[in-house]
Amino acid sequence: IAEVSRRLEISRPQFNRYLSGQYRPAAHTLRRICEFFGVEEHEILLPNRQFQRLVQVRPKPRESHATRVESEPLAQLRRSGASELSRYVGH
Repeated sequence: IAEVSRRLEISRPQFNRYLSGQYRPAAHTLRRICEFFGVEEHEILLPNRQFQRLVQVRPKPRESHATRVESEPLAQLRRSGASELSRYVGH
């Protein structure tokens, strides 16, 4: 939840209110949430069980060759940088 709210630039308490059904996001916020998760607005507003079934049967997007080629250098950086940055964890 923290990662999603950070990436969507929505405060975590506000995002939790949306998840609990306590509040409904504004139209532009709902669009951003739908784009983030790759669903349509009408789909996310379905009852929970219907939405769950819909998402379970939807095929997962396939990774393109370009994505794999670009992601390998990033993965190498992440692996090499993790040890260098470990001393800063928690600060």
